[in-house]
Amino acid sequence: MLEKLWPLKLFKKNIKRKSEDIGFRGEFPDTNTPVSKDLHFNLQWVQNETELCHDAVIRPFKIGKNPELSAFLVYIDGMVDKELLNESIIKPLMLNSQEERINCFLKDSPYDYIENHLLASANIQDTKQLEKAMSFVHSGGTAIFIDGLDKALIVGTESFSSRNVEEPMVEPVVRGPREGFTEVLRTNTALIRRKIKSSRLKIEIMEIGAVAKTQIALLYIDGLVNNMILKEARQRLKRIKIDGVLDTNYVAEFIRDNYMTPFPLLHRTEKPDVVAGEILQGKFAIIVDGSPSALIAPSLFVEYLISSEDYYINFIFATFSRWVRYLSLLISVFLPAIYVAITTYHQEMIPTTLAISIAASREGVPFPTFFEATLMGLVFEILREAGTRMPRTIGQAVSIVGTLIIGDAAISAGLTSPAMVIVTALTGLAVFAIPTPELAIALIPIRFFLLVLGAIIGLLGIMLATIALIAYLASLRSFGVPYLSPLAPLSPRDLKDVGIRAPWWMMIMRPRLIGWKRPQRQPYGQMPDPDKK
Repeated sequence: MLEKLWPLKLFKKNIKRKSEDIGFRGEFPDTNTPVSKDLHFNLQWVQNETELCHDAVIRPFKIGKNPELSAFLVYIDGMVDKELLNESIIKPLMLNSQEERINCFLKDSPYDYIENHLLASANIQDTKQLEKAMSFVHSGGTAIFIDGLDKALIVGTESFSSRNVEEPMVEPVVRGPREGFTEVLRTNTALIRRKIKSSRLKIEIMEIGAVAKTQIALLYIDGLVNNMILKEARQRLKRIKIDGVLDTNYVAEFIRDNYMTPFPLLHRTEKPDVVAGEILQGKFAIIVDGSPSALIAPSLFVEYLISSEDYYINFIFATFSRWVRYLSLLISVFLPAIYVAITTYHQEMIPTTLAISIAASREGVPFPTFFEATLMGLVFEILREAGTRMPRTIGQAVSIVGTLIIGDAAISAGLTSPAMVIVTALTGLAVFAIPTPELAIALIPIRFFLLVLGAIIGLLGIMLATIALIAYLASLRSFGVPYLSPLAPLSPRDLKDVGIRAPWWMMIMRPRLIGWKRPQRQPYGQMPDPDKK
């Protein structure tokens, strides 16, 4: 009964019913215009298609001398390598074809000779559809139309400005690879191919977007990925109907299992080594052309507290770093709420000396503890957002100076107490210790919700909310895999890479619910055993 009354359910059902009744009208109708043997028809069609596209260049020319073939090519200025275009396409077709010995071959089979001998390019293909030819052109290729030929020759001439491979700013490391993804799809897939030099690494390319026609790559290792999960991923990607995809988050919001949860259900990273490591465990990755990040699924909650650097340093220090992150997670979520609950309802839990010190620091503060904590939390979020949006040269300085000035001014004006400033600062530092920004952002509403419960019913409300939060996390799925695994359901063999980071020679098995097809990663008995003599 409650499910029927839930407004979101009704909204979803109404949208689905309307979509079935009227159909999807945002998509442009697909047309399949064949390439004609009449060159004039093809030229007229291309001119109409590129009308008001001032970056589209149409170049008519002649091939051979006797007989003479008319042709034209079309490309997008700024997206092609003009030196390659001139030396490998225009020069052979216009100048070399004038030679007597070449002219003899053009008389017998002109089209085959042009494709197999004159065009000096490593990437040549043909298509019999005008729309498909223009799609290649808009991706940086050059389309050649020849009179009497009912297909267009597509030559790969892509060359446009792009950002160099640099270290990602969001995921910096002290040890390990420093290269990050760029906005070019082929560069990103090549970065992963460099790390996994195997033909079992499969890269499927598909187009999404009725207007933009963005290329999306689906990467996985054949024989390791769960075929059912891979099939579900393909189906979810094919169901996407949108004008264009500009970033991986466009795709993530269409294919995630639960669209209402604030928690990230798809792991987002800018590091090729992270993608390579995850798909070696049996996962798959999605890369979008134009986006410097990749999506990895299935995704687990514990992975958002693991840094790629954990696998590049000594396992003892990596384990200690993880414990620090787990402690930071608890501080960032619970510290403000516990402070408000204890100072409001459970003063007997505070040592006498500390209670007197807190009471003395709050003397003259006109606001209750809850309002004080909420105000300081909002001020901190404003400063964090301002530091993020400001120019890089002054953003960090503004954040530090602003925090010091506002904190000192608030204490001097009697708007807050020094203890609350310390709690807010410690909470903010704990947030920055979480290695994944998506998880840190998801914890913000939970922190304020626990703060409200702590102010209303004290520690009891925090405990009840914690139990509900754990149950909620246990109910989440990422492509069918439980979000809290290997903790719930418990998998003891996978705990070697959760609470601790075991040495590599101990992590023999892949995750039980992901790498189920080939669970063994490496053979047993590789523990170092040097000769003590």
